[in-house]
Amino acid sequence: MKKISLYIFLILFLSSCGDNPGEKRRKTECEKAGLKKGSSYEACIENDDSTFLYTLDFAIDEKIKEIKEYNLKVEKFNKIEMGINKDEYERVNIDSFLSNNHIKNKSGLGFELSSDAQRKKIKFNSYFEINNNEYATRSYYIRFSSLLDNMRVFKEMFEVKKGEVKQREVKDITEIGGAFQNIEIERKTIDELVGPYTYQLSSPGFTVPIGDTQSTFYGYFLSEENKILENYSWSDSLFYIEDIELKTISTDRSNIQTHLVNQRKKMAVLLEK
Repeated sequence: MKKISLYIFLILFLSSCGDNPGEKRRKTECEKAGLKKGSSYEACIENDDSTFLYTLDFAIDEKIKEIKEYNLKVEKFNKIEMGINKDEYERVNIDSFLSNNHIKNKSGLGFELSSDAQRKKIKFNSYFEINNNEYATRSYYIRFSSLLDNMRVFKEMFEVKKGEVKQREVKDITEIGGAFQNIEIERKTIDELVGPYTYQLSSPGFTVPIGDTQSTFYGYFLSEENKILENYSWSDSLFYIEDIELKTISTDRSNIQTHLVNQRKKMAVLLEK
């Protein structure tokens, strides 16, 4: 939550102070897209909607480059075997699995898994991000949702009114985090996906290029007896990852355009007052 609140603060701060930072940002984006001084350039920098539309083709081209680099990583990543028998894992829909097996914890917020569901070997499909762990240097955890989606949840949980922050009741919001079950899967994931050490508190260490890409995760859940939860206060249950199968992404321009448009809509909702 600290990361999300910091991220929101930075966005709001940068968009509301300084010598017209919004216009500077639009100029930079339009120039990066190759627009020169002239009518198209002036139209591009007019407002955020114009900038998005005039630079969309460039953004799609950049996303295609990112996807191609990611797909090369996927090919290499999937060839590294962790030595588990993947047939032993029951395929589940993660939302249904949690819904059928969760018990409200003592605080009434979040959930704990039933004892029958803990240590049960399962596999499920999900988007994911690799995030820097603020409690330890060069340490990471998995989030099975995007930073934008988590910012949305954070915004729904709190509303600012007359200078006071009032917590709102948000029903049925559950969040799970992923930890590495052993050093082999951690090394495979960090070395192949995150790469050389770069620590940025307010942003993920790694994101899948398109947010609806569903990779397969193998592992099991733990709850109360899991001491590492002290460092993961935002989550009531951790999924211990034993292996991951990444999914390649299509470079179809129409799909990428849809992704970029939807991403912009999410950000617009987050920033609306």
